[in-house]
Amino acid sequence: MKWGIALVAIGSAVSVASAGTTFGNEGLFLGQLQHYSFNSFSDVTAGSAADLIYSLNGYEYSIGTPEGSESGLLNGDGIVSTQNANDSIVINFTSDNVMAIGMNVWGTDISYNQIPANITAILSDGTSVTFSSDSVNRFGGYVSDMIITSLIISAVDSNGNVPVWPTFDNLYVGTVVPLPAGAWAGIGMLGLLGGIRTIRRR
Repeated sequence: MKWGIALVAIGSAVSVASAGTTFGNEGLFLGQLQHYSFNSFSDVTAGSAADLIYSLNGYEYSIGTPEGSESGLLNGDGIVSTQNANDSIVINFTSDNVMAIGMNVWGTDISYNQIPANITAILSDGTSVTFSSDSVNRFGGYVSDMIITSLIISAVDSNGNVPVWPTFDNLYVGTVVPLPAGAWAGIGMLGLLGGIRTIRRR
């Protein structure tokens, strides 16, 4: 599954602590990377789970829900999601070498069916990006000029009418090809924080 990313200008421009860029093409994204790991989550089975912890090809990270969440993960086979539609997914990168992230991300209903959604990604470098996702077959990636220590993913129905669970798969994390000083300067993002969802999966 590959997901593409389309920025949605539904909020005002946000300030960023780091200049970075997004990619809607997997090949172009991978061309920016010097080294990376890929996780297809083939070890993930359907049902509730504690935080997922990985150490792959020199990169270490955990996946769960933020502190204070109503509940934790409730995954499908080979995909990561939450038990409660009110919760986000948080990835904490602990190896201090992640500067690029790419993945499939989409919204699902209570039965894990894909539904059109607006996804918000908030990164530790100060970037907040909101984009539309209407298919599990789209790819998107982000490259920063500083170390990324966390990523928070939330989802809301495109029409604001139904609960949506954030769901993702096929995670790339990596380091980037060194660029000349100032190469990322002036690149900005548009973003909008996601809405509130309250329905819980059983």
